[in-house]
Amino acid sequence: MKQYNGILVPLVTPFNEKGKIDRPHFEKMIEGILTYNCHPFVMGTTGEGLSITERERQEVIAILAGFKRSGVTLYASVSDVCHQTMIERAKRYADEGVHVMVAHLPPHYTLSPSGMYTWFETLADQSPQPVMLYNIPATTHMSLPIDIAERLSQHPNIVGIKDSEKDEQRLKESAERWKDRADFSHFTGWAAKSFDGLKWGSDGLVPSSANLIPSVYIKLYCAIMRGDDQEAKNMQVVSDYVGQLYQQGRLLPDSLSALKVMMKSIGLCETFVLPPLNRLSAEEEEKLQTAFLTYYYNLKAALD
Repeated sequence: MKQYNGILVPLVTPFNEKGKIDRPHFEKMIEGILTYNCHPFVMGTTGEGLSITERERQEVIAILAGFKRSGVTLYASVSDVCHQTMIERAKRYADEGVHVMVAHLPPHYTLSPSGMYTWFETLADQSPQPVMLYNIPATTHMSLPIDIAERLSQHPNIVGIKDSEKDEQRLKESAERWKDRADFSHFTGWAAKSFDGLKWGSDGLVPSSANLIPSVYIKLYCAIMRGDDQEAKNMQVVSDYVGQLYQQGRLLPDSLSALKVMMKSIGLCETFVLPPLNRLSAEEEEKLQTAFLTYYYNLKAALD
């Protein structure tokens, strides 16, 4: 089995009403996912990473580092529009004990393929810890070409890719391409294709819904590993329904706000978000909480 695999939870970052890190809830969230043998990934897209100040980022890393233990891989996003900032973060986070630095392309200038290659290569050259590529056109408005990812995969300090591009052919091609590479891991970042990604050879999943239902994804992953496709498909159905509750009909920023509403309903965090995100209306929040809780308690009883 590859070194980097399994379920990475792109953790929501919990804030208080003053926009500061809500440490008690954050610690509860991390402890909760570790119970299911998942790995924490902080300050990615789901974690509002680009909206958090450097001071607050350091607190997030300090909290994360407190959960360093055997068998747990700690992932943190260093993404930024400033390349030097990414490098400095990678060095600081490595000093704190983070195992893998995750980075996507800068959501600013449109880069040529060679520019994309240089962006990641230079980071990998200077990062004290391994780097994971992160392809997410929804926010960067660029797609990392598979051939460029292949070239980058040969770098000794680049260990994998989290791919959140919603392109089925790309997912199939890339999962199959790297499934037999012992030194490079592929993670499916498209929850609706979790089952397919793993069947095609992906080494793990990075689903935002795992903030709510980590047990579903670990069950899905383990079912695929032992060849129980029916169990895995059952868990995919659950994933699809929960994802639709907060994503369907919403832009990405609003879906993240909605995710926090659902998390609050089961005591995981408050609903505060940082600009440019906005909270949902009180009416939307109440309707969403009711819909989720009705499903969640029935699901919990069935899984338990």
